[in-house]
Amino acid sequence: MPILAGVIETKLIPPELRPGLIERPRLLEAFSQLRDRKATFLVAPAGYGKTTLLLQALDTNKMPMVWYRLDTHDNNLSLFLKHLNAGLKRHLRRSGQEIPGPIKPEPAAAQSHERSLVSSLVSSLVNHLAARVGGGLVIVLDNWHVVTEPSIHSFVKGLFLNLPAGIHIVTASRTSLPSSFSPLLITGQAVVLGVEELRFNTEEIKAFVSQNLKSRHPRMSRQAIIDFEHMTGGWPAALTLLEDRSLRSSIHSDFFLPDSRRLDSKTRAIYGYLETEVLSQQPDDVRRFLLATSVLDSMTPANCDSLLGITHSSRLLDHLSLEQLFVVPLEGDKEAYRYHELFRRFLLNRLGPERRSLLVQAGVMARLAGELEEAAGYFSLAEAKEDTMSVIRGIAGRDLRVGRWQAAAEWLGRISAADLASDPWLSLYKAHVEASRGKLTDAETWVDRANAMFESTGERLGLSEGQVLMARILRSRGRCHESMAFLDQACRNLTEQEISERFHIPLERALNLFMTGELHQAEALLISAFRQAQEENDGLILSYIAENLGNLNYIQGECQEALRIFKLGIEASPESTLPGHWLEESRCWIYLGWGQLDQALEHAKQNLETKKKLGRTGTLPAAYVYVGCVYTELGELRLAEEYYRKALQLGEDPFAHALGKAHLARCLSLQGRWTEALAEAKEVLDQVEDESILHALCKVVVSTVFIQVGDLLQARFLLQKTIEFMEACGMSGQPLCSAYGLLSGILFSLEDMSDAHILAAQDYARRHVALAARMNYVQNLLMKANDLYDPILGECLESGFEVDFCQKVLVKRGERSLGLLTKLAAHNDPDVRMRTVVPLADIGGEQAGDAVKSLTEDPTPQVRQRATAAARRFSEVSTARDRFEDTPALEVLTLGPLRVIVKGREATTLRWRTTKARDLLAYLAHRTEPASPERILEALWPGVEREKASTSFHSTMYRLRQALRHVSSTDYILHSGKRYQMAESLVSTDRKRFERLAARVLKEDASPEAVSYLEEMVSLYRGEYLMDLDYVWVIQDREHLKQLYSDASMKLGCYYLKEGQYSQATKHLRPLVAINPVSEELCCLLMKAYSGLGDKLAITKQYLDLKTALADELGLIPSAATRDLYYSLCGDEQDLVTLF
Repeated sequence: MPILAGVIETKLIPPELRPGLIERPRLLEAFSQLRDRKATFLVAPAGYGKTTLLLQALDTNKMPMVWYRLDTHDNNLSLFLKHLNAGLKRHLRRSGQEIPGPIKPEPAAAQSHERSLVSSLVSSLVNHLAARVGGGLVIVLDNWHVVTEPSIHSFVKGLFLNLPAGIHIVTASRTSLPSSFSPLLITGQAVVLGVEELRFNTEEIKAFVSQNLKSRHPRMSRQAIIDFEHMTGGWPAALTLLEDRSLRSSIHSDFFLPDSRRLDSKTRAIYGYLETEVLSQQPDDVRRFLLATSVLDSMTPANCDSLLGITHSSRLLDHLSLEQLFVVPLEGDKEAYRYHELFRRFLLNRLGPERRSLLVQAGVMARLAGELEEAAGYFSLAEAKEDTMSVIRGIAGRDLRVGRWQAAAEWLGRISAADLASDPWLSLYKAHVEASRGKLTDAETWVDRANAMFESTGERLGLSEGQVLMARILRSRGRCHESMAFLDQACRNLTEQEISERFHIPLERALNLFMTGELHQAEALLISAFRQAQEENDGLILSYIAENLGNLNYIQGECQEALRIFKLGIEASPESTLPGHWLEESRCWIYLGWGQLDQALEHAKQNLETKKKLGRTGTLPAAYVYVGCVYTELGELRLAEEYYRKALQLGEDPFAHALGKAHLARCLSLQGRWTEALAEAKEVLDQVEDESILHALCKVVVSTVFIQVGDLLQARFLLQKTIEFMEACGMSGQPLCSAYGLLSGILFSLEDMSDAHILAAQDYARRHVALAARMNYVQNLLMKANDLYDPILGECLESGFEVDFCQKVLVKRGERSLGLLTKLAAHNDPDVRMRTVVPLADIGGEQAGDAVKSLTEDPTPQVRQRATAAARRFSEVSTARDRFEDTPALEVLTLGPLRVIVKGREATTLRWRTTKARDLLAYLAHRTEPASPERILEALWPGVEREKASTSFHSTMYRLRQALRHVSSTDYILHSGKRYQMAESLVSTDRKRFERLAARVLKEDASPEAVSYLEEMVSLYRGEYLMDLDYVWVIQDREHLKQLYSDASMKLGCYYLKEGQYSQATKHLRPLVAINPVSEELCCLLMKAYSGLGDKLAITKQYLDLKTALADELGLIPSAATRDLYYSLCGDEQDLVTLF
């Protein structure tokens, strides 16, 4: 087409925001950091509110804007640039330099010349923007989907990649983006908002109705809104139907009431609108085409022609698309469309008696084309029962063969239980689904039924499939020997060739061998099957075998090899994932062993959510156990107990049940609930079959319970038996490592150690550390509740065994290592003394410093040299006074009622909109590490349905940022790697300063130098931690911080009492007595302070208060020592109070 010279100014004018729009903060938040990205892509069909959202976002963020509404005439690079340049001029409000227009390439120009031309134009515009535009700018390209000219796509891509800082491009398109834009998405320089993001959710529909139709529908309920969302799919345009006067007039006053009898009236209201305003306005041929093709899930010219027996469907589809008659183009095929669901249901409703015959015809067409899912859908809608069962039988069998049991379950769910029970293959497929769900009893019922029918008809292959499935069910129940017998039966029904083609037979054998401790045989079977699958290039089988081979390597402690094999399985898998989704579980355990508990918890939670999402109820108990284990290591024992008990309530997995009960016993013992713990532990040992991997794992865990309660003899017996079994099996992973360590610790702790005991303890210690160092398994050595490992670390440092690893562990343990290191620093072997210097220097503190200082005078020169170098580090620290840094821009004061100070100005009464925004700020300030959305939802929206909580979170985050921006443009909240945190360099909290001071002075005796720090601590404590919040995470820390405050006040009270500064002493002691009115120690100190002031009335009152408190709360009287003190202080008074 010819190059057009004119610029249409109206294309550069953004439309006006119409009244009645609701705020959508979950979407507006995506625009809150425009300066940090280069592009935002809005991709959705017509009616999804893309333009409206753009206008709202830009109005909220107040950024300068260039608007360009494209149409089909803009498919010309020269015209495109002219409009873009004109838009920039409008923004700048002056002409300035012109952007050079493109030189029209000659028809014979080489492709490289065209690329050079586009590159030149990109450079010209980028340089112009860099030189002329400052302070930020958003360029909006609305209706981007109309642009098909390759040179424009190349130009815009180049512009995206080279945009100057502060300039952002937003596109709104009805079709998917060209693949050439994908680098921006991969590198995080762009974000895409699609249909799922733009559709209205329940809360937004409710807000819209409440805002716009409240007076007409005051009795609306949440369920009514959910009904409407289900009917429209959250399509924003459906809300405009509600606003349209012609539709409003046809809605009854009870339109939103949740009465199922009224559902037809709701549907009729919308259908009436579509009939009058859409369908009746079409020509006869278009109307007939719309009605007949509504039976199709997707439409192409070919299948429409075949269905209707015509030849011009292509023209009709083009017409529907051009007129935007509720057709949505499908990605990947420019000639394929589908109707919007609401519109399609309307058309099917109007189709009449032709509907069944057209659906059957569509089903036959789909089956012939190999589109079985579509065929089943058509036959089902046509109520063609036999055809439906036949097609679903093929679909379910195919899906199960490729591991898609959820899809098979969905299709089988379309057939009644009676019909499933009448068909042996459908019964077998149903059994597979139930086994995958973990419902073993139901699975066994269905497979028994299937096998009976196969036997009666002599269907050999079907019977063998059923026998293999029964073997799997028995193995899942822990009945491994019976499982192997069924596998043997299955093989007798198959030829050698048929056996070699069924990978699940060796896989089941390997799993049984693994469970019974025959690890080498299991590994050999899996490796053989793996190689065969590689030769046959069967990706699905490779992924199955790789997953189990990886698990075997993991249990052997070969973590890196396990991850490598998992990666091979993922790469080979057609679904790019492992069939059992074991990767997150293994990562959880690996990070847990490495002592990286936050990462372990994240992977454990991800694993749990994945299993929930996929409906893998059979694996849910194990997933709950894994989360509980991480919480146990974190010391959150009550929370861990909840997860263990949840695991025990679910499923029929004996492995997860036994292991969950064992870990629950350990968790209870750590809480001091020994009776309950022992009962659970003994039940585990009675239930689990001996001589199995499961029994060995449970014994290791249960032994910690007996250690905790002091029954070392029983723990020793269990561990010795377990070690014998695991060594015989060839195990070498974390369970064996833990067993070695626990047994070594027990032997070292014996009161009467024989030489044999000492040698055994040393041997097990070295075995433990050797395995731990190989696997980097440190968490057991870091546990605060277990001191058994001190002698192990001491033995290895003394003997010089794995010194680097032991030093690393000692440093990670921190001050808990100082007792051992101080003792070893006085060892008679200079090599041992030398090995203590580095960890002492890294741990730091006064005690470590004293130990290092003593070694600076060591008689061995090498020890002296190393200690002298370390001592310099302590000198530098001790001479550097701990000072405040420059006051950060945002101060969050949490000790007492929450206060917010921005750049020195009180901002506590920010425009929070809701208290949740305040609570979110408090939580982010509370966290010392970045928080994932999942952790935030658990902390602030406990028990709230996930989708609703997620929506509230995004709204709250948006409102918090807006509230902070109201007083400062600085962004104090960082979002990176799917985690949120406060910007550390810009934000300070009184708690952080408070705890730093506590670490500095509470471990030392009060001295004149320390008093100023103690006074600062007390002054920071304005009241209980976040006293206006009552979340679990607040309560957990509240008592800890109160104790630190009490310790500081106690030190000050005692110091001032000793120095004769009685007024200061009473100042600090009175609040402590108020906190703990039954403490006789505090009461006596305060009475001494009052005595120093000569205030005998105050002494008497304090004594009477103590007497009353003891009587009311504990039913006691003051001790003789307290009474004697009171008498000595007030004995010369005539009116001495009665002491009893």
